[in-house]
Amino acid sequence: GREACALAPRGSYVDVEGATTPTPCPAGQYADSRGRTACDPCAAGSYSSATGAEACTPCAAGSFAAETGVAVCALCVAGTFQPEPGQVGCSPCGSTDDEFQSAPWGSFSVPNATTCTPCTRYGDCRGGVFSGALPGHWAARQLSSSSLLDGANASIYTCPKGSKACLGGLNSSCG
Repeated sequence: GREACALAPRGSYVDVEGATTPTPCPAGQYADSRGRTACDPCAAGSYSSATGAEACTPCAAGSFAAETGVAVCALCVAGTFQPEPGQVGCSPCGSTDDEFQSAPWGSFSVPNATTCTPCTRYGDCRGGVFSGALPGHWAARQLSSSSLLDGANASIYTCPKGSKACLGGLNSSCG
């Protein structure tokens, strides 16, 4: 068995007594030394997407791995962010980790965000997601929920008193 173990190069293992062919570590696992009989799972906050990994890679900022042994990091969802690589989760916009937590109209993010963005005046950024103009307001141009700049740079105005159709939202207008 000892000779077979010595055959396993980094990134692989030999787990059967007398075997002479090493097996590459599966995605999500690694072997950082020769002669391994098993691979180790990547730590939470890191991943290995290919087989035969000799080391794991920290998840990029804007993504995370909450569990060990992952092959792909998950992206932070809209309304959350992660500025640091190698993390196990994302923080919500408006939390104490958000530098714009006290922005008067709140803050928002798109998926895979490394920071939140302050919402424009009269913008609706409840839950950390930009969803257009607040009720009683309208946007000077058509807005898109997928554009990061819309929530920060949209021109949103208060509807005149007596307007009947000023509901807010992405494609708001005054009637």
